[in-house]
Amino acid sequence: MRKTMILLALLAAPVMADSDLPQGRLANEQLADPRKEEAAQALMEEVRCLVCQGQSIADSDADLAGEMRAMIRQRVEKGESPASIRRWLVDRYGAWITYRPRSNR
Repeated sequence: MRKTMILLALLAAPVMADSDLPQGRLANEQLADPRKEEAAQALMEEVRCLVCQGQSIADSDADLAGEMRAMIRQRVEKGESPASIRRWLVDRYGAWITYRPRSNR
């Protein structure tokens, strides 16, 4: 019985990670500059959703993924490079966050 309860709690964790709060600006809204949007989209394709784990934040419907998309677009809109944003994400969440981890060679 105890093992069943633990298993149910683990399976429910991703569902409980979402909230009822409205998504941030730019979570699902493209940037006006097509080149900046293209750069943001490329980065979002290689960033792993922390809730879904098997999807990129570009493909995920999780609220957290929406917030991460908004954050990436805001940083790209301000002129920050995708490489700099990727470094910040890896520093914050670890190399696992990206589908293209940097080689140590």
